[in-house]
Amino acid sequence: MKRKKILFCIDSLNTGGAEKVLINIIRNLDREKFEITLCAVFDQGYYVDFIPGDVQYQYLFSRNNRFGFLSKIGRLIGLTLNTLFDGRIKKVVHLIERDDIIVSFCEGYNSVFFQKNASSYCENKLFLSWIHIDFRNHVPIPFMQKLYGSFKNYDKLIFVSNDARAGFLEIIDNNPNNFVLYNPIEGNEIVAKS
Repeated sequence: MKRKKILFCIDSLNTGGAEKVLINIIRNLDREKFEITLCAVFDQGYYVDFIPGDVQYQYLFSRNNRFGFLSKIGRLIGLTLNTLFDGRIKKVVHLIERDDIIVSFCEGYNSVFFQKNASSYCENKLFLSWIHIDFRNHVPIPFMQKLYGSFKNYDKLIFVSNDARAGFLEIIDNNPNNFVLYNPIEGNEIVAKS
């Protein structure tokens, strides 16, 4: 049986609930069925060290740069204006071309970069967006309009709670293909740490 190639996308692997859940999902996916790639927009975060060795890890922007804080400001402005360097765009296209399933795991810049579009490299692929927030509790900023617009380009939207889904339906409501799937819980890990 040919393994499905699945690409998980996230902004970074900083300490947080969604990041931890993503690592748990990746650790528990059947390797006989899936070949897994994880792409972070920013190569940073506590959970980078927890990526299983058989998972291909990619990133769009390195954490190592010689301009420090100024570089971070420049990246954020460029990301907000959606003006990536050609090399980054080529990397996104390459990742989408080779994978069968693309999952934007946590709403953010990755949701905009890895959304489905009319390009031929997006044909016959499943695009999923896994949404963790209640949009009723977030202040709109200029980037939010791009984020909101990206959701209509996903084949399915997955919400981690009924509240997150209700917030989407109240504020955005541009994709009827949505459902709630609660985050998996690592029961053995919780018991071991208690």
